[in-house]
Amino acid sequence: MTKQVGHFELHLIEAIAINSERQAYYRQQTQGKSKWLSWLLIWSERMTLALARYFDKSARPFNERGIAVVEADFVSMADIKAVETAPIYQGIATAAQRKQVLMWLKQLQKQAKPALKQGNYQQVADLTAQVLQQLHDYEQQTACHYAMTIHLLESLGFAALHAVQYIEQDAQVESLCRRLVAIQVLLLTGGIFYDRLAQPCHAQGAGILLNDVPVIPFLPEYHALKSHPSTPVVDHSGLLN
Repeated sequence: MTKQVGHFELHLIEAIAINSERQAYYRQQTQGKSKWLSWLLIWSERMTLALARYFDKSARPFNERGIAVVEADFVSMADIKAVETAPIYQGIATAAQRKQVLMWLKQLQKQAKPALKQGNYQQVADLTAQVLQQLHDYEQQTACHYAMTIHLLESLGFAALHAVQYIEQDAQVESLCRRLVAIQVLLLTGGIFYDRLAQPCHAQGAGILLNDVPVIPFLPEYHALKSHPSTPVVDHSGLLN
């Protein structure tokens, strides 16, 4: 019997392959500075595989009924940037700048927890959109990239925004949505450590992290839904094939 690989697990398998393939290039570009970041990325992705299988398995009965939970919440790695793409910013954040970003993330965690308890996924999406826009502006202001933190915020917002629609389709999916969003809220601050390791590589012109994570279209979907509230943003195509 062929093992069924779910979308979350496939996302991680693709990420492991890409980071493994690109690590030698980045190590050469940074005179070895990227070595530990590449190792940490691959290790953490491998450690997350069991969690991914759990969510994929939990989502399968809903996916079979045409509800795209988990299945539509992870973006393909197909459209990531070329490994040679140089970072826009080459700054290395100060301790005070990192502390500012951490403060925003902790505040988001604090506000998201009661919203989750109330099942208010729209509020979680609203809070995430605000912090994400703040961080985009802060990147420009400080000339420092926060690629992993932005990736985690986009992923959280994506899951929260989609949860609103999944629950409208079937209230039974709420428990799974809560778990998927809650784990991302919990892990949100971890991205800063990866960004701290990546920024010295950016200073040497290597786009590690920036080139290796897909853009998650959370903000475009969020603003589209705000403009046209009745328009579904979740793509359900292909779930029953």
